[in-house]
Amino acid sequence: MKKILITMMFVLTSVLSFSQDYPRIERDSSGQKVVVMTIEQVQKIDNNLEILQLMERAQLECDSLNLSYIRVIDSQNKQIHLLEIDIKHLKEQITSKDEQIENLQIRLSNSETNNKLCEDQKLNFEKQVGILTDEVRKQKNYKIIGFIVGGVGTLGGILLSILL
Repeated sequence: MKKILITMMFVLTSVLSFSQDYPRIERDSSGQKVVVMTIEQVQKIDNNLEILQLMERAQLECDSLNLSYIRVIDSQNKQIHLLEIDIKHLKEQITSKDEQIENLQIRLSNSETNNKLCEDQKLNFEKQVGILTDEVRKQKNYKIIGFIVGGVGTLGGILLSILL
């Protein structure tokens, strides 16, 4: 057990004493600056870059999706506007139809009143025709009676003049 504990302490001290801080900037043999990192650090940066690229692509797709939504919403707004105009015209037509119905009802009542007046005038005319027909008959009868009386008087006058 002492050996395991001594080995662990040796490993721990070696790691702590020989460990270096990464990432660090060094110069290579040609004099250019180079960044020195551990493999874990490089993998973490690579993963972060992949995530960044995926998010940028998703943002672009999201933008195109937003544009398509804007187009759909715009076309929907145009359709709504056209439907509102249609509703306005239909309401105007309903109002116009109601006015036309009222006008036709007034014309119908006026026509019925005119028909009653025509019927009354027709009855009055028939009464007048009846009265005038009776007067014409009376006049014809008077005329006939007058001719008969005149003829009898003429014959009587002729007979009297012959006899006398």
